[in-house]
Amino acid sequence: MEFCNKCGSLKINGSCTNKKCDQHIKSMVELATAQQIEYIRELAEQLGEDISEVNFEAMSKSEAVDIIDEYLERLDDTEKKLTVQNDILDEEDELDTDDD
Repeated sequence: MEFCNKCGSLKINGSCTNKKCDQHIKSMVELATAQQIEYIRELAEQLGEDISEVNFEAMSKSEAVDIIDEYLERLDDTEKKLTVQNDILDEEDELDTDDD
């Protein structure tokens, strides 16, 4: 028999049977997929984010979804700002050509 080194409860197939134990909870969480991790890396690169400290091996699927959503929202905000700036520049160009 194997016992949890954290709480002393019985372990079955390497997972703690004590639902209140941190080791049990961690063993029941699905880890982020390779596709999620790759997408996070791509988005981080576009945003210029430093992700060198991120522990992808312990990241859950739900944590990955939260990061992806945050990065997409930030990219969307950046694109909106660029669109507004370009519109302003286009209007200024139109004003300059109207003066001629």
